[in-house]
Amino acid sequence: MNNPDDDGNWQLSINELQAIKAEADVYIGWNLWKMQKKDEAASIWREVIFGTIANDVAKASAHAGLGIYYAEKGNKEVALEHAQFAQDLLPEDATANQNKNLNACGIALAKIGELEKAEEILLKVARINEQLMKSDDPEIVREATHQRGKNGYNLASLVYIPQERFYEAIKELEEEVIPRYKAVGAETDLAAAYHRIAEVNEKIAEGDSHSTVNTVALNLALSAEKKSLSLWQKYQEDAPGRVETAMENIKRIENKMGEQE
Repeated sequence: MNNPDDDGNWQLSINELQAIKAEADVYIGWNLWKMQKKDEAASIWREVIFGTIANDVAKASAHAGLGIYYAEKGNKEVALEHAQFAQDLLPEDATANQNKNLNACGIALAKIGELEKAEEILLKVARINEQLMKSDDPEIVREATHQRGKNGYNLASLVYIPQERFYEAIKELEEEVIPRYKAVGAETDLAAAYHRIAEVNEKIAEGDSHSTVNTVALNLALSAEKKSLSLWQKYQEDAPGRVETAMENIKRIENKMGEQE
């Protein structure tokens, strides 16, 4: 922080303090959001953007928050405007926490059907996570690795699968998501990823009348769902419903395979 010198550089000091306050206000807004005080959070974020001296990262985070806020309100036009500002203002060297806010904005847009913009944002988040994975700090690397896995999962689940871009979804899950989940030992996330692969292969089988394609796809679906089940069974006390669902999925896939014989 700048200290005023003998010449009285007070204005610069005030500006720096206001910028620091703006960053703190952004975090206050996110805490209020998590407490379900969403209108209060939105009010703080608007003040950061329009009423204070704030750096681009703070403004990007505030815009991301407002993007989610207006997406939940069903105001797609305003949500998209804030999402674009958030994407444009957030630098490629953003921190993991700053990146999470933009990721959440992308998820919100996907959920209201703005898949093209959601994909654009989630891909930027992916690039930032990949840069963070090159850090010298092992904790940052671990967090970024996990977040890149989650980011790819969101791309597959919320963007690619709804558009029936099934092979892109499988590629993302197999090449970007699963290796990273394995690297950080995120086993419940890994179980979800294997289930998503099973789901996609089932959809491929349903959409293709060729018996060979159906057989291969259903076998892949069964294998992935069994991997998902084996992982969920390790956490059965915490997630008993997941085990039951996986077993039901396996039975359904096996029945489909039996119908082909």
